[in-house]
This record gives sequence, C-alpha cells and structure tokens, in this order.
Amino acid sequence: MRIAVDASAVGPAPSGARTRMIALLEAYARAPEAHELVVFATSGSGLAPPLREAGVECVEVAPSPPPPVRLVRGTGTWRRRIVEVGADAFSAETLPPPGALGVPTAVTIHDLRDLAPGAPRFGPRRLYARHLLPVALRRVDRVVAVSEWTKGEVARRLRFPAERIDVVRNGVEVPTLRPDPSAAEGWRRARGAARRSILALGHLEPRKNLSTLIDAVRRLRAAGREDLGLVLAGRDETGEGARLRRRAALAPAVPLVLTGPLDEAERLLALAGASLVATPSALEGFGLVPLEAMAAGVPTVSSSSGALPEVVGDAGLLVAPDDVEGWARAIERLLEDERERERFVAAGRARAATFTWDEAARNLVRAHDALQASTARR
Repeated sequence: MRIAVDASAVGPAPSGARTRMIALLEAYARAPEAHELVVFATSGSGLAPPLREAGVECVEVAPSPPPPVRLVRGTGTWRRRIVEVGADAFSAETLPPPGALGVPTAVTIHDLRDLAPGAPRFGPRRLYARHLLPVALRRVDRVVAVSEWTKGEVARRLRFPAERIDVVRNGVEVPTLRPDPSAAEGWRRARGAARRSILALGHLEPRKNLSTLIDAVRRLRAAGREDLGLVLAGRDETGEGARLRRRAALAPAVPLVLTGPLDEAERLLALAGASLVATPSALEGFGLVPLEAMAAGVPTVSSSSGALPEVVGDAGLLVAPDDVEGWARAIERLLEDERERERFVAAGRARAATFTWDEAARNLVRAHDALQASTARR
C-alpha cells in the first residue's frame, strides 16, 4: 500500500512533533513489511533531507495554512495530491483532518488539550474540538494515538470506536556518549543558571503548569536551599515567559533562566548539567521529556496527570500537578538522598530502553495494515 503522509504542519523549530516525525519514519523505513510512504513536508522544515537519506520518498510543499483554511480548502488540496503521487491511503499528522478523500484515512492524535479541565472554555479551538472534530472523525477509518491514555480520551470524549484506535507510543534515542562534564558546566555558567538547576523542557504555555514548579522551588529556597534554581527551555509563543518571570520575582525570588528552544546538542548539554528534570504539566498526551531524561540518566519528577504515569512508571517520582508541597518534597528527596537518586537513575535508564523507535515503527506498520484492511471493506 502506498500512503500519502501529511507532515506539512511540522516546522524547522525543535519540537516533540519534529523529533517524532524524523525518528519514527527513519525507523519505519527499516521495518520489515513496511508500506510505501510519500511524505509531504514543508520546503523549509528540514524534514526531507534526513527522511530521503533513510529511503523515504518526500514531496516538498508550501507551509501548511492555518487550521480554518485547512478546514475549507484541505479536502481539494489533498485529493489532488493523492492522485498526483498515486497513493492508496492518506495519513494526517495534524488536526484538522481533511474531508472525504475517497481513500482510507488515518489521523494521529497526540492529546485533546482543548477539551481538558483548565483549557479555555470559549474560542475557536474549543469549539472545533468539542463540536467539529467528532464530526470530522466520522470520515476517518483509523486513529493513531501516542499512548493508551490518549486512546482512552479519544474513545471517551470523541466517541470514536476504541477498536479502530491504534497505539503507537513514541521512542527515544539513548545517548551513546554523554557530554563532557566540563562542557555541561560551561553551558550552565554561560546561561547564568544556578549551581543546582532543575530543568523543564518544552513550550512555555499555561498547561505546562510551570508556576507550580516555581512555587515549589521558592519553598525549598526559603527553607535553606539557596543554591537551587530553574532552567526553562522551550519556545514561548504566547508571552507565558514574562508571566513566569514575574512569578519567579516574588519574594523570596527564584533564580530563573529562560533559554528559548534548544537544538539537539544544547539539549544534551542542558540534560547533562541538570540536577533533575521536572515535568509538572496538567496534561501530556505522551511524555517525551521525562523519557529523554531517563535515557540520559537524569532523575525525574513528573505530574501524575495525563499519560505521564504510563511513560514514567515506577522509574521516577509522580506528584499531583497542583500539589506545591508535594513537588517540594519530591525535589528535596532526589537532591538529598544519593542512594535514592542512583536507584531512580538506573530504573530510568532501564525503562527508557523499552521505548524504542523500532518498536514504534513496528506498531505503525500494524496500524497501516489495519488501514489497508479498510480498503478491502470499501
């Protein structure tokens, strides 16, 4: 089966979606019984070179338009592209999916953040997720979910049949070489980070719940942990960084470094220099950040919400996202108890080793097999 894959919404900036797209499709190209893919990628995204090197056919197209435009024009555009490349099926890697295309269609859903508690109750995103997405999914044959938790949310909230949802969990590349400690220390100093820094990776946005982390560190500093600070590394598209700076400046102040997005080399340096990685998100559809931390040998404290417990298991500490005191205790535990810290480092590495991109690719092949079966039923 020849499948047209819409990756046109993935841009050049570092992101979990970009990491997933490249690593998963590179592994897919190696998988036995893999189907034939034609990936449509934005010309400036940088996706095409590594995918072509892996043997994946790519077509470079203009950047994906905003969601409202995709809703109106997407069906005609993709019908034409499917015919041009002779595809038998279509896979959308972003929402909204186009309308009826005349071929079996799958869509990947990472999370339902716009329906989560705490999400804005009004606005176009909420309106689409609540009223239009369930209708759009009636034209979709299969859904690919990145976790069992996301699968459950799609089945429950969108009333999509669970038997037509395939779980393809993300993988992680285990670093073969850790950065030299002096390089990591140099990066920390150059950024002006505290001697013992807690690292949070990912976009700066309200659902990441970083205020709870700031307040937990404030409690620890007030109790004598004056060497402790925060490094927040990620894109800020909403002005969330300014709000977090104001929060951190409240007495007693919390040393806060905002790095912006990091490339792969800087990401490894940030991980190597961190005392621990914290992911206090109110909602994550998977949890690539704690998985990367565990693979790099860095202990983690994560929220007990969303799919994070599914990823972390018992290899890291889990705390309710709104429990400031619980976050302070968990951080203190990993900073003070060296034996406990070493135990979590070992457990984290072992757990991360079970999340491979090759396994993800095999699961995606099985999802595509199920999509091909949809062809036979048509």
